Amino acid sequence: MENDLLTINQVAKILQVSRATVYEFINRKENPLPLFYLSERAPRVRVAHLDAWIKRSPLKDGICLECGGELMGKTVGKPDDGLVCKGCGATFS
Repeated sequence: MENDLLTINQVAKILQVSRATVYEFINRKENPLPLFYLSERAPRVRVAHLDAWIKRSPLKDGICLECGGELMGKTVGKPDDGLVCKGCGATFS
């Protein structure tokens, strides 16, 4: 059961965002990232919940998770090269 649980740090690393941004995702009114606590100081995210949240997330619609800016391809003509945000420069693989 522990293998399907992620810490906030692990979620931040997977999404390539800061811990603060992960908490912003958790506290969103629309499409919040599901969170639960093993104890008072041990917040966790289930892998399945993160996967489902990512599928529903704005990143899918070409919106940066970090700042809300528009995403574009890193390299023109190479769509599999990843994405970069026009607003903040964040990169996504």
